[in-house]
Amino acid sequence: MAEAAIAITNELPVPGNVPVSPKRMAIVAAAGKLFVGNGFGATSMDAIAAEANVSKRTVYSHFDNKEALFAGVMEEACTSQRGEEGCPLNCDADITAVPPKEMLHQVALHVLTIITAQQTTELFRVVMGESGRFPELGRTFWDNGPGWVLETVTDYLGAATAAGLLNVDDPKKAARQFFGLMVDPIKLELTLGLRGEPTAAEVETMSADAAEAFLKIYG
Repeated sequence: MAEAAIAITNELPVPGNVPVSPKRMAIVAAAGKLFVGNGFGATSMDAIAAEANVSKRTVYSHFDNKEALFAGVMEEACTSQRGEEGCPLNCDADITAVPPKEMLHQVALHVLTIITAQQTTELFRVVMGESGRFPELGRTFWDNGPGWVLETVTDYLGAATAAGLLNVDDPKKAARQFFGLMVDPIKLELTLGLRGEPTAAEVETMSADAAEAFLKIYG
């Protein structure tokens, strides 16, 4: 963390990192439909295989278990929202060469575009409704979503502080604060169905506001 220049490469797994086949895509689509419609616990691998029109053996050839398949659904949801463009912190270039205001703005835009999408909200409702009975489901969601964001932003804030660009004494705490600035209160409103998916202009504004508010504290 002491180096002034650092490139973060602990990339969030995306479908492009594994062999993509029509059968795999069909399995993920079928699983997403059934998880949202019936819930995680009530959805069996047999039902997913039937919906995807493949054998159960084929499902297991792509995913070790139902939790891994749920992670695959989440990964596909993220990619479908952002296309081939990944998180700006996932690059081989020197991320500290980008002004913090621009970097934080782009990170917030990336995260908000994903988490405010209708598909992500539906998956989040599944997790909230069933993580009590299936703790591993909550862990899967956390590791492939909020947990990964917090870890990556924590690394970036430490690197930016070492480079003299920010003044962050506790990167982990500051990363949590930035995450809160990004997602509150719209995530709760979306989850409760109090509002619809925001427009691209609204997401842009929220992203800029989150970056500006954070820099007022740590800039």
